[in-house]
Amino acid sequence: MLPLSRRRRERQATEAVTVLCYEAFISIRGSAYFGEVRSATDVGPIDVDVIEWIRSLADACHNLPPSLRPSVANGRKHRATDAMQYLLATASPLQRKWITATLTANNINPDNLTH
Repeated sequence: MLPLSRRRRERQATEAVTVLCYEAFISIRGSAYFGEVRSATDVGPIDVDVIEWIRSLADACHNLPPSLRPSVANGRKHRATDAMQYLLATASPLQRKWITATLTANNINPDNLTH
């Protein structure tokens, strides 16, 4: 399989950031409202309490929104590809499970975001 072009990878990473933020917001809102673990995407059994689940989603996604801005900060442009590579490299097992399930359910191949 040929590697994705840089521009196409950036578009796919931007889509991944958007999807992850949206899904995290929905899952956090539902979990907080119902007081139990809720996920907008079926990720299978989740063996953590609701506070840990909310914290995990918020922690995974809190650095993603700046990558959607076309601005330059500190002389460096924010890129969605950089944000996704960092997220995938630092995610906990629970976060990685959620990220992989969420992206796959939205027809985004997580493997294309790390090369």
